[in-house]
Amino acid sequence: MTELIPFAMGLAGVGCTLFYLASKNQTLLSRSLPSFPGKLAGALCLVLSLWLFGSSMQPAAGVFVFSTWVMVLLTLLPVLGGFVGLKRSGHDG
Repeated sequence: MTELIPFAMGLAGVGCTLFYLASKNQTLLSRSLPSFPGKLAGALCLVLSLWLFGSSMQPAAGVFVFSTWVMVLLTLLPVLGGFVGLKRSGHDG
C-alpha cells in the first residue's frame, strides 16, 4: 500500500492549491477561483488524501504525515505567490 503515498501527497497538493487559489488574497493568478467550488473541490481532495494516507500506513501516522504535509504546502504557496508577484512587478530582489 505504500505506492499510494505519492498519490496521496499529490492529491493533498492539489487540494491545498485549490484552497489557496480560491482565496481572495492569493497572488498566483490575476483573479481568484470561484470561492465555493474551489474550496469544495479542495476539501474533497484533502479528505480523499487523508483517507489514502490513513489506509496506506497506521492511522495515527497517516494523520501526522497528512497534517505535516498540508502545513508545509499552505506555508509555501503564499511564499511562492510572493515571488511570482515580485517577478510580475519587475523587481529582481
